Amino acid sequence: MKTFAFTRSVCIDAPLEKVFAFHTDTENLKAITPPGITVKILRMDRPVAEGSRIDLEITQLGVTTPWHLHISRFVPGSEIEDTALDVGPFVSWRHHRSFAQEAGGTRMTDRVTFAPKGGIFGWLLLPGIYLFLARMFAFRHRWTRRLLEA
Repeated sequence: MKTFAFTRSVCIDAPLEKVFAFHTDTENLKAITPPGITVKILRMDRPVAEGSRIDLEITQLGVTTPWHLHISRFVPGSEIEDTALDVGPFVSWRHHRSFAQEAGGTRMTDRVTFAPKGGIFGWLLLPGIYLFLARMFAFRHRWTRRLLEA
């Protein structure tokens, strides 16, 4: 199975502990989700740790898709990685967030590794997938900065 990756990074003028804590609370996902997408949290194990499960319903363009996530890696103050257990339009989906203290704040990097369904036909959707991811993470990073730098 061929996988593809998307990476986006941002520097946030806030302490690493604050940025990391913000991302361990799935409720904050609602605040950084772009307009037109609704996130409903059905289940969230607390505290978030390696092995935790998060169940979401994501609605976009009138279509609701369940997302069942497993926290596959959790290093306090450094990394959070979730892996989708049933991945809707994807054969696989892994979202890795890393956090590093940087002069003047925290560098946060999102890396999504995915494989679209449909083999080579799914690959035809790659330009649209990358455009969607670029817009979504630009929005998320902008709002994360606004909320944490305020």
